[in-house]
Amino acid sequence: MTTQAAEKFQNLEDVKRLVEQHRSLIDEPLLMAIYYKPGREAHDIFIFEVIENFGGGAVDEDKEFFEVSYASPSGFPLEQGRKLHLVLTNPEEFTTAVHEKWQLLEELKAAIGRKEYLLLFVEPGHSNLPELIDA
Repeated sequence: MTTQAAEKFQNLEDVKRLVEQHRSLIDEPLLMAIYYKPGREAHDIFIFEVIENFGGGAVDEDKEFFEVSYASPSGFPLEQGRKLHLVLTNPEEFTTAVHEKWQLLEELKAAIGRKEYLLLFVEPGHSNLPELIDA
């Protein structure tokens, strides 16, 4: 990792540890995790995760991914005024969002286009997931 990446992606080691914790979940296995800068709330940390069985495999009728933010999650040090955002989906919903161009997916695609993202994890056998974003 370059110094530039470390500066752009603050708390990177903490983010990696969090993703490793999510990988250990058995009932909802992590398939993909991306740390990205969406262009909003610039000082916050955003992690996009595709999780098997998340939300029972349902697709949101309002065309929105589940997003939750934390001011100071336990075991995850954040500076005052910063938040951790987790944007979560399942493979079915993710595929639907790609084809229907959901707003949060477009935000992720824009960050990828600006090269303001790090692909932190892709489960073997699901390497097509990042490719779908470029579709």
